[in-house]
Amino acid sequence: MSETDGDEDAAEYRTTANENRRVSRTGWASRNPAQFYVSRQPNNRPHSNIETADHPPSPHFAMSELDPRLYTVAWIAPLEIEARAALHMFDNRHHGRFLTGRGDDYLFHAGDVCGHNVILATLPAGQEYGTGSAAALASQVKKFFPNLWFGLLVGVAAGLPNLSRNPPRDIRLGDVLVALPEGDSAGLVAYDLGKKTGKDGFQLLHFGHVLAATETVVRSAIGSIKIYAPNDTERFLLYYKDMEEKEHEYGTFTDPGQDKDMLYEFDEHGVEKLVERERRQASRRTRVWYGPIGSGEKLMKNAQKRNELRDRHNVIGLEMEAAGTMNRIPVGVIRGVCDYGDEHKNKEWQPYAAAMAAAYAKAVLREILPSKTPAVGSPSTSTPQGSGGFVFNGPISGKNVLVTTPCRTIPFPRNEDVVHRAAIFSELDALLPPSREYQSAALWGLGGSG
Repeated sequence: MSETDGDEDAAEYRTTANENRRVSRTGWASRNPAQFYVSRQPNNRPHSNIETADHPPSPHFAMSELDPRLYTVAWIAPLEIEARAALHMFDNRHHGRFLTGRGDDYLFHAGDVCGHNVILATLPAGQEYGTGSAAALASQVKKFFPNLWFGLLVGVAAGLPNLSRNPPRDIRLGDVLVALPEGDSAGLVAYDLGKKTGKDGFQLLHFGHVLAATETVVRSAIGSIKIYAPNDTERFLLYYKDMEEKEHEYGTFTDPGQDKDMLYEFDEHGVEKLVERERRQASRRTRVWYGPIGSGEKLMKNAQKRNELRDRHNVIGLEMEAAGTMNRIPVGVIRGVCDYGDEHKNKEWQPYAAAMAAAYAKAVLREILPSKTPAVGSPSTSTPQGSGGFVFNGPISGKNVLVTTPCRTIPFPRNEDVVHRAAIFSELDALLPPSREYQSAALWGLGGSG
């Protein structure tokens, strides 16, 4: 066969001084040239399937086996809507499965974001949320992925406005909360861990400093974004814009609108009243708030109790998973405000809030440039030749695509009419495993796209 720009079934062959390497391309029912499979003989079972997030692979192809050693970032999104938002932030989805056995209670999604190989961990359908469930999930993530570098806990939370402060802390629905220490307060406060003292008194365990601190590199990345405040939203809003019209089970991730953002407070007579707040300009619609976030086992739907926790512990929000996660994986905690922790709590704002938090999390990953050192199992590490575990580090997938078994011989002759593209062939030389035993590989992509 000869290669032409419009061919959907073409093969390229090249002979180097040491070996023959063959690269086969074929058309695929998709418009995205980033999609490809790497196959092995004799059963042609795919070992790597990299897809852009919006274009899943054909169901006619078998699922690949993914290597947990190659994933260095854990993105924990306990709720389903949080996980849906997270998947829209993936640059590519790694459509495959990690091997599981008895005792492995969770399945994980995989992909790459800003050059990082990321696993997405979420709670099983129907499982109760809270610190206990989050602790079990984080423990298995830590055990399953031996080369984790850091993690992010991303989702929704209750925001705690305090308009009596100077300046006012005017937190609104859809704003983003990022856990950071402030003054004597820890970045994350386990507000229900402690002991009773005297009449109605309560002392936090270790004065609130019981949870591990977020990894330094994550706090550095957050600082790199925070330094642009109040314009720090410009660092991540484009990520949200790319996904706001994406669909979930009950609608899209669009902003419900400021007219539906209702904050109620009690006056001195105990009467609940709607707080009048000035409408934000469209260019200032979203704001990021940095400070301590409270984490506990109970769902907060009481305005008076909420205010007590806010004033006692100086927290900007309340959530239910960080206290179970931090001492297993010291994650960065990023939350979108979906309610005010009072009796008016509902789920209408969850999709929008989850999307804003996910967009900020992607901006954090962009700030951290991943190392270019060879991944586990790559030819330059200690993996013996011929034992499998080769890694493709190339522009087709973004980073680190595992091929667990080298390709076997495919019976095609050398193509003498191939059009030589020096730059592409040079990259392929770097990608292909330097083995004399296995000298052929197949890249399946969109014909004519290079």
